[in-house]
Amino acid sequence: MSNDIPERLLPMRAVRDQVALHPATIYGMIKAGECPMPIKVGRRSLWIESKVQAWIQARIADSRMGQGMGQKSAA
Repeated sequence: MSNDIPERLLPMRAVRDQVALHPATIYGMIKAGECPMPIKVGRRSLWIESKVQAWIQARIADSRMGQGMGQKSAA
């Protein structure tokens, strides 16, 4: 990552809007290790934008290779 662009922290609403999944689905995927974990800032859970974007790009790549969303790729 370049130091020119600072990291942004996203609330659940922004993550939900980007991935088009219900918060319960997102939290279930986090529990299963299939989605980036949030960080705690005070009482809030916030996601690092670059990690969310990388996860989205990986899901796109998986779908183009026949993988379903939320399924781990075979290594």
